[in-house]
Amino acid sequence: MNTNETILRSRLVIPINVEKFIKKAAQRNADAIILDLEDSIPYSEKQTARKLIKSSTREVIKGGSPVYVRVNNEEEHIFEDISHSVIDNVTGIVVPKVESKDDITKIDQWITNLENERNLSEGKFRISILIETAQGFLNMESIVKASRRIESISLGMEDLAYDMGFTIDESTSQALNYLRMKLILVAKANDILPLGLLGSIANYTDLKEFQSYSEKAYEIGYVGSSCIHPSQVEILNKAFSNNPDKVLMSEQIVKTFETALKEGRASAVYNGKMIDYPHYENAKKILEKEKTIHLFEQKKEVARKATKGDV
Repeated sequence: MNTNETILRSRLVIPINVEKFIKKAAQRNADAIILDLEDSIPYSEKQTARKLIKSSTREVIKGGSPVYVRVNNEEEHIFEDISHSVIDNVTGIVVPKVESKDDITKIDQWITNLENERNLSEGKFRISILIETAQGFLNMESIVKASRRIESISLGMEDLAYDMGFTIDESTSQALNYLRMKLILVAKANDILPLGLLGSIANYTDLKEFQSYSEKAYEIGYVGSSCIHPSQVEILNKAFSNNPDKVLMSEQIVKTFETALKEGRASAVYNGKMIDYPHYENAKKILEKEKTIHLFEQKKEVARKATKGDV
């Protein structure tokens, strides 16, 4: 799946059975809303929760952001969850605890069958993967090749910590960065979006620390993250966007290099340093992403105003 036009800086996870959260979701300005059927829903309520997908999606989609459903990855739930999720206005599913390519192959085929039965566009429904076990981590490279529907991959660090028996704190941060970098490498090599933080999403009260986690994650190659509280959304949107200075520098690099090309040269000097095609292509990529973000932000703003009755 080509992810060049996909913006997922912030994915706000909402318990699908909390009506007040659903009603406010359209105003949160998250790049995506995840309706949660998994961790936030008691086992006794799973069946009732999945029946809320259609009505919840109609409400949430008013904000202009794509809607995903986080399903339960247990045999007694997953395919029923998916059957309720493959509908109009749901962009895809988030699958936790993925451990093998066979997991994804079965899910992919199930989705394809549903698309055909329901006359939906085949292949457009997306899969986002959560790696939360040691087995899943070891199998990442084969997992991401199992389906063309796969859009993003992230580590469920709390669950992974439990499975592997490690502690998440300052003393283990360098060791855990190996796990994070491996995920980024696998994602980039397979044109999949790497999502995550250099810390935990759980402590939503310390927004300064959360901002630091987000900015550091951007610096090493992550393109966005999930979050569990509305106060975290704008922090993520800002942290995973190019700052104005970087955008301006990219514009100047493109202009300088294109001037050199017109003069028959494939190199130029910018700010005392040589630039060539790799610098030029990277600068263009930054500007293309900035344009995509700007258009997406405009779309969300129009949708939010319409929801409020302002247009």
